[in-house]
Amino acid sequence: VGALLSKSSGWMGTATLVSPGCILTAAHVVWDNVYRPEPNPNDWEFVMGTDFEAINAQKYDIASIHIHPGWVACMANNDGDLKGLDIALLQLSSSVSSVAPAIINATYQETLGETLYFAGVGSLGDGSSGVTDPDNTERFAGANVLDRVNDEVSHGLSSLQYSGTKGGVLGFDFDSPSGDKNSLDGNILYGMLGSGTSDAAPISLEATSASGDSGGPAFSWLGNAWRLVGVSSYGTTNSIYGDVAVYTRVANHSDWVSSYLEPWPTVAWAGSGSWRTSSWF
Repeated sequence: VGALLSKSSGWMGTATLVSPGCILTAAHVVWDNVYRPEPNPNDWEFVMGTDFEAINAQKYDIASIHIHPGWVACMANNDGDLKGLDIALLQLSSSVSSVAPAIINATYQETLGETLYFAGVGSLGDGSSGVTDPDNTERFAGANVLDRVNDEVSHGLSSLQYSGTKGGVLGFDFDSPSGDKNSLDGNILYGMLGSGTSDAAPISLEATSASGDSGGPAFSWLGNAWRLVGVSSYGTTNSIYGDVAVYTRVANHSDWVSSYLEPWPTVAWAGSGSWRTSSWF
């Protein structure tokens, strides 16, 4: 997980390595407005490391940018995020050899109540006061409980506008220690998340996404592996208790993502003196 930075504007988001040569992010990070020109790969760089301004941070230029066609089709109405189509894949100019790529969730169904772990390089806050450090440059992670899943969000477009798969969204709220900020309790609706329920009690490491975390990953333990299930898309970004975070559901777009990924040996050491582990086995 690293920072995705615009060299010209300073605009930033978060992205996740999904193959040695590809990263996944939110479409709105690189192209958020139909009136803006299409993003230029030469203007962007992917920076890995715990601090993207550190001297030893690893920087990678971008070779090409691929915006999900559903997002492009929705840009006129500016509602691709609501419809779970906020996703983009960027190909790097050179491969990353020192980090194991994330595993994309393609087939496993998420379960309400499961724990998600997410990361980003956005603003820091404390839940009570909101944002305390808008200029953060370090990567942080947090956890939350999955409160909503909608794996069939209708895009409402004609076949001439877009004929691809439906979108999908995942969501959770930022519960307070006092239990009085349960924003997704009962049948409270938020965007296209649908109805459901939410526990008011926070879990250990409870957090939410913030400005700058857009495009960042949400991981869940599915099929005996940590899998990338969501890409941070939108929500309330005040970094206070009660905030709701919405992620684009990756499984809805796994075929589209995989069509750009190069083949690579998915083997890594399991530990000193241990067998190698591989998703091939």
